[in-house]
Amino acid sequence: GGAVNCVIWALGADVLSQAKSVEQEALFCAYALLWTEHGRDELAPSKKSARLPGLTAGAIARGLRTEGGSSEAALWGLRIFERICQTRAFVVEPFVGVITDAMLADGCLHGTMIAGSNAVSHLAGVCPVARAKLVASRVKLIKALQTLSHAAAAEGTKEGTAREKELLDWVQVLIDILGPSRPNKDPDDYVEDEQIEEEEVVVEDPLDPTSRSGTKPDSDSAAKKGTKEKTGTKE
Repeated sequence: GGAVNCVIWALGADVLSQAKSVEQEALFCAYALLWTEHGRDELAPSKKSARLPGLTAGAIARGLRTEGGSSEAALWGLRIFERICQTRAFVVEPFVGVITDAMLADGCLHGTMIAGSNAVSHLAGVCPVARAKLVASRVKLIKALQTLSHAAAAEGTKEGTAREKELLDWVQVLIDILGPSRPNKDPDDYVEDEQIEEEEVVVEDPLDPTSRSGTKPDSDSAAKKGTKEKTGTKE
């Protein structure tokens, strides 16, 4: 319908490529539309070429270049990929590298990391090509989740503790999905073992719909939050 065409035009028009606020609104609108069956069929059809995934990947890449991990384009872009992956992950598979880039970027927001982890879990489960790429990045992804969880714990707040638990839950999910079985292993021990394995390889052989929030890891006594409204301000 008209809303779908408007979103695609706003994200794909060259004349709007530098209009950051328009891009952010288009990404949010796309995310909202994906919560309807009609929106998913129009924006991310499973049986024909879909423009939204590629346009979303482009917006994420631009945001990472200009703003790093705190980019709202990365936040809403990964939320879009997360939503699509829940029902048609193969549509997103070509862009798994953009997802991992956003998750590993300095200053990655809490919301971006959670959306990325969810998308990665779906991709690894059903897309062999994406899984191979994600397995190669598993140590970095797990360490990124742990680093963000440690920062959340260091805040010493109830909200920080809740975010820490959520992030550590995703650490375990990625360990289960991307790594070999490690019974009775602590997540930190798993990463240490993987680091050792990587070093050995080198020696031997020269990846709430109305909520608009994302939390930065470098907070002091409390999480840096805010609400993305029509003004384009960040949480």
